Amino acid sequence: MLVRAESAIANSLSLLQGKKSPQIIAAVLNAKGNLELGLGKSAKAVETWQETAGYYRQAGDMQGVIGTQINQAQALQALGMYRSAMQKTLKAAITFLENQPPSGVKLMGLLR
Repeated sequence: MLVRAESAIANSLSLLQGKKSPQIIAAVLNAKGNLELGLGKSAKAVETWQETAGYYRQAGDMQGVIGTQINQAQALQALGMYRSAMQKTLKAAITFLENQPPSGVKLMGLLR
């Protein structure tokens, strides 16, 4: 099952190469990061979510960027890097979220 998930994600990214659809690429990369975190590959998940944030920025999707920052913090915490999680990702996300209208991402971010 996991091999099929990894294969489907890799196939999706391959099909999207050269396409100008940052929102879709970001969604696929986000799924990849979640899979990596679930498989215990937390360091790889952080890298994937850093890349994902760039695609969300290209798409102008700040909620997506904040979501990936929250995900990165979760992966850093899984690595035992609590200080890095707080300093590198959550502080920026919290500052941004405090000025946003209520949403699921805002709630999730502020609860972290």
